[in-house]
Amino acid sequence: MKSITIRIPDELKALIAKEAEGNGQSQSDYLRQILEAQIGQINKEEFQRQSQQNFSLSVVERKTLSLGCQLLLAAHGDLPDELYDAESIQDTMKALEYGYAGEYPRIFSGANDGLTYEECKLVWDILDMFRVIKYSIQDLGRHGWEQTGVVDAEYYGSFRGFDYQIDLESKLAGYVDYLVETCRWEEQKEFLQTQGGNSHSEMLPTYRAMLAEFKPAWRKAASRGARSNLNAKEISRVLLAAPGTQLK
Repeated sequence: MKSITIRIPDELKALIAKEAEGNGQSQSDYLRQILEAQIGQINKEEFQRQSQQNFSLSVVERKTLSLGCQLLLAAHGDLPDELYDAESIQDTMKALEYGYAGEYPRIFSGANDGLTYEECKLVWDILDMFRVIKYSIQDLGRHGWEQTGVVDAEYYGSFRGFDYQIDLESKLAGYVDYLVETCRWEEQKEFLQTQGGNSHSEMLPTYRAMLAEFKPAWRKAASRGARSNLNAKEISRVLLAAPGTQLK
């Protein structure tokens, strides 16, 4: 392979290092992937993923589409009572009709900044990681957790939610609820019902550190073929990436 030398600001270099680590890649591999995407040396699936990342909606667009969904529910008599307030709707109609800009923050207050595609993908990656760990442990047999050699392995190898007191983590927690409610990652349903999904402590740094170990291990496991689960040593390395873990 040929090499290219470029100069970039320190801030950009730090961002590249952070993103590469989060993806479980070297900085070279991470940058190569970006360059390949830009010059078209990727497959159709990658192009579709790129399009999804660039797709976004403004607050007004999101509110409009949400109201459209509410109208559809109302037309079939399925609109929950708490979503219908005749007086509030009339006030909103008047403010919009006369263009009272000072009222717009109130009208659109229910629509927060939301999550970016990358933040949603981070949640998918985290839930996927714990799903793989769960089924890999089951594949190891009755004493699967013990085989990792990690103290409190089951605790560290289970999804612990997000901290509701941190703005971003609170949004990520809400997205986890939504994913489970829409029948994805249903293995987390019992945890959410019994413990609510609030970790009461910051979790993103822990999950990112574990993902940095998990992603290359999972790629290696997937290359082995049919039963692509992690072995005990691979699970152990992922768990030991979490702060506070130790071997027995």
